[in-house]
This record gives sequence, C-alpha cells and structure tokens, in this order.
Amino acid sequence: MRFHKALLILIMSTCLILGACASSSAPEPEGASADGMLISETEGSAETEESAESEETTGTEESAETEETTVPETSEETTEEETTPEEETFSHLGITDGILKYEDVRGYFFRTEFHEDWPQNDYDQSAFVMADGRMTYTGEGYTYRLGIDVYEAYGYIDWTAVKEDGYDFAFMRIGYRGYAQPDLLVDRNWIINLHDAYLAGMDVGVYFFSQAITEEEAKEEADFIIETLTNDGYTPDILKMGVAFDPEYTGDSGARTNDLTRDQVTKNARAFCDRIREAGYTAMIYSNMVWEDRNFDLSQLSDIDIWYADYTAYPQTPYAFSVWQYGHGESKGVEGAVDVNIQLIPVGEELTESDASSEPES
Repeated sequence: MRFHKALLILIMSTCLILGACASSSAPEPEGASADGMLISETEGSAETEESAESEETTGTEESAETEETTVPETSEETTEEETTPEEETFSHLGITDGILKYEDVRGYFFRTEFHEDWPQNDYDQSAFVMADGRMTYTGEGYTYRLGIDVYEAYGYIDWTAVKEDGYDFAFMRIGYRGYAQPDLLVDRNWIINLHDAYLAGMDVGVYFFSQAITEEEAKEEADFIIETLTNDGYTPDILKMGVAFDPEYTGDSGARTNDLTRDQVTKNARAFCDRIREAGYTAMIYSNMVWEDRNFDLSQLSDIDIWYADYTAYPQTPYAFSVWQYGHGESKGVEGAVDVNIQLIPVGEELTESDASSEPES
C-alpha cells in the first residue's frame, strides 16, 4: 500500500515537471519583438514597397466609375521609396545633389532624378501662405487669384454666390472617356455650369477626363470637345482658362490605360493639345508630382501650361506651372467641399475681365 502511494506521488511529480517544460518552450509568433508586438518586414510602413508604388491621384473628382485613381507600375519605373519619421516636416523635401524628394498624397516619400533641362518655376515656396482657409501668395513678381473646379456630382451651383465669395475662375468637366469601354460621354452639368459661371463674370475653362491609349484617340477626344463647345457657341474668346487634358489611371484591372508608357502618355498629351490649339483654344495639361516623375516627359511639353495638383503645404514640383490645385475648400453657392485652385500671374501681365454682357451664340 505504501509502495503504491509512493509510486503514485512519483508519477504525479513527473507529469508536473514535463508540463512546465512544454509550456516554457512554446514558439512565439514569427517576427514578434521583445514586447510582443509584430514587426512589419518593411520599415516605417504597413504596406510593401510594391503596394506603395501605386499612387492615388489627387485632383478632379470623376464619376463613380473613375473617382478613385491610382498609378500602376510601369516598365519605366525608376523612383525609389524611402520612409521618413512622422515627426519630420516638409523641410526635408526638395532637391539635393540632383535628386528630387517628394511626398505623395498618402504620405509616402520618393526620390527621383531632377531634370535640369525641364522648364522650371521661380516661385518662392515659403510665400504660399494659408489665410482664413484660403491660399495666398506673398512673394514678389506675381499676383494671384483663386478658382474652383467642378463636375456633375456637385449638382446645382449658384455661380453668382461663388463669384461674390472671392473666386474669379472655374474649370468644369466637359466630358470623359470610359476606362473599359472607350465611349466618349459629356458631363451632364457642363453646359449649365459653364453658362452660369460665365454670366456671373468668372473666367471659365473645361477639362476632359482622358483614357486615350493612342495619339489617334487623344485627337478624337480633342475633336469631341471642340465640336461640343462650338455647337453651343463657346468660342475660344469665351474660354479664357482654356481646355485641359486630364489623363488619370483608374486603378481598375480592366482599364485600357494600365500599361501606357511615359513616351505614349507624352505623345497623347501633345496630340490632344496640338489639336485643341489648332481650333484656337488655349491648351493645358492637368498633372501632379507623381505624373511628372513617372508619366510625362516635360521636355516634350515645355510650351504647354500645366495645371498642377498637390495637397501638401506648398507645390513640391520644381517645374513650371501656372495654376495650382492645392486642396479642398468651401465656397458659397456650392454644397460640400470643392476643389480649390490658385493661379499665379506675373506682375505686368494684364488679365482682361470676362465680357459676359451677352449670351454665347449657339
């Protein structure tokens, strides 16, 4: 009996010891740090470098099928991503030893070659100052004025109220091309927006959301715009802000534009703008820092004005532009937030007021 009791005690003790050993040797999650937090394989980012190279494009909001836009990788991609501590400010960006550093709309930082031969701006970045929720320019050599850009989703707009609220120009989407089915479509509100803004005394222009994949398609888009404008009597003298080419990636795997090269995008922009100019209208190109880095060869487009989009504290591009879409703001007469822009005008360059004394001749 005593023997059996002793044996039972020995067996129980052995089990307790083995259980403790098994518990102490259980593996930790792979990649766990000393405090138990999982460590990402990419420093400073929860995403991989590959996913970080997809850029959500700032700028004009489009219809539901094209509103969120991203830049896919291309074979010509040379930009390097780097991570930067959150506490650092925009002061670490800019040009150093021929390398341009910039931040995209999601907060990723990139390094790319600075092209000295591309047309450059001479704006003082520190002179861009927000005052009462609106951008101003306090530097020498330029005056400025503010404007907005809209498309059909904004619904009815009281353009007289917009003008009285301090905005002097506006861009309206006139149309777009489908990203999967390449049909050319007009914006449902372009005519009422253009008509009412013009009569309110604002300088007006239009933009076209392009999905052209060839120069021929870009010319087709330009011809579509020219016909649409002239059929309703909107001649070049009325469109003082001109016609903007707005190519964007949609982020959809079935989009026809996904594999476009820098060379092809540049040729499309040139073909579109040349055709617009042949009809007597001023041509512009809508762009941002990512597109200037990856998709446009600005040396081939140096004679065309750039409408530049960048939602940072100042325009990061060192290259030439005349209008900066600096973010979202508010305006009387528009429901909700609206894209806001500042136009830089060289001192001595006179801007004539829009002559809205008569209706456009249709």
